[in-house]
Amino acid sequence: MELNEERGLDARALADSCVALVSEGAATAGIVLATEFEAGLPPLIADGTRLKQILLNLLGNAVKFTEPGGSVMLAGHSANDGGVEFEIRDTGLGMTAAEIGIAIEPFG
Repeated sequence: MELNEERGLDARALADSCVALVSEGAATAGIVLATEFEAGLPPLIADGTRLKQILLNLLGNAVKFTEPGGSVMLAGHSANDGGVEFEIRDTGLGMTAAEIGIAIEPFG
């Protein structure tokens, strides 16, 4: 896969566009969807399409496996290396240690 390096991407704007795409499904499922972004995050150098795809997959899974009345949060923080760290937190069931082991293996 060839990546398209884009400079100056706004982490908050990218996150907001992802949240907008999953917000209707979350609302229909009775799930509170929110964002929490640190002020003054640096611009990103990334493939915006691929990063959006990653965030949408993670948000979609979080919504899918969270019970009605639960919540999903997409957060952005400054990373120790000067970049941006995205974090998705939810109140879903989560995975067992065995399931995590499978998930982090290639093609698991």
